Amino acid sequence: MRIVVTGATGLIGSSFVTDALMRGDEIVSLSRDIARARKLLPACVNHYQWDALHELPPLQAFQEAYGVVNLLGEPISGRWTTAKKKLIYSSRIRATQNLAQGLAQLKHESLVLVSASALGYYGDRKEDLLDENASSGTDFLSKVCVDWEAAALSGANERLDVQIVRFANVLAEKGGMLPILRKFYRLGLGSKLGTGNQWVPWIHINDAVAALRFALEHPKLNFLNAVSPGIVRQSQFNSVLREFYKRQIMPSVPSVALKVILGEFSAEILGSKRMIPQALQSSGFKFEFNQLSDAMKDLLSA
Repeated sequence: MRIVVTGATGLIGSSFVTDALMRGDEIVSLSRDIARARKLLPACVNHYQWDALHELPPLQAFQEAYGVVNLLGEPISGRWTTAKKKLIYSSRIRATQNLAQGLAQLKHESLVLVSASALGYYGDRKEDLLDENASSGTDFLSKVCVDWEAAALSGANERLDVQIVRFANVLAEKGGMLPILRKFYRLGLGSKLGTGNQWVPWIHINDAVAALRFALEHPKLNFLNAVSPGIVRQSQFNSVLREFYKRQIMPSVPSVALKVILGEFSAEILGSKRMIPQALQSSGFKFEFNQLSDAMKDLLSA
C-alpha cells in the first residue's frame, strides 16, 4: 500500500519507513528539506517538499494513498527555554493543523491518518493505571499533547479515520535516550534518578513500529498507548542497565539537582506514568519485547 509519512527521518519514522519498504509498501515522504531526506532515506522513497508550519501539504502527494503517518515534532529533551517550548508546541500543533486541513480537501473514498502523541499526555500520575481512557494531565507537555491530538482529530470525517498513538519512551540502538544512557553506564556513571519510585513507560523500537502498522490496519481503535506491558520503576530500569554493564553505579541523583540542571524538563524524568497498552492488547496485538531485560539485551548486544 502507499503510505505518506511526515517526520520520516526521525527515530520512529526512519524505522517505520524501512519496515514498510521491506513489506513492499510504497513510501512518500513530506519534508521541508528534501535534500537531507534523500540522504537519510532509501532511494526508492518518493519525496515532496512541505513547510509544515506555514502551508498546507501538497495534495498530489496523497494520490492513491492508503494512509498517512504523522510523526512531526521537535525533540523535547533538554532545558525548556521560552523559545524551545514555543518550538515544541508549534512543530506539533500548527504542523498537524495544516496537515488535517489539507487532508480535509481530498476526495478519497477513505483514508487513515495515524498521528503521534506521547506519554506526556497523562502528566505525573503516581500509581494510577493509565489506559487510553485516562484523563490528561495539566502541565505544559500535557497541554501540548492534548492540543496535538485535537489538531489531528479536527480532520476526521466520513472519509478520514484518525488514530492517535501515544508513544512511551522509545528504546532504540541508534536514537532516543538509550545511546546517551549507554555512555554513562559504560563509565559507571549511571544512577537512580530522584526516588527511583516513578514508573518509566518504555517500548522497543520494533514494537513501536509494529504499533504504527497495527493502527493503520485497524482504523477504528481511535486511541492507542504504544507502551510495553512490562513497564518498570526507574530504580528497576537503573538495575537492568547496571546488571548489563556490570558496573558500580553512582549515588542517586537528588530530585533537586535534576530540577536545577534541567529546569522544567526535569518533571518529565521525575514524574510517574503507569501506562498500560489496553487497546493494543485487547485488539490482539502481540509484543515482541515484553520485558525490559530482553529489550536491553537485544539493543545493547548489537
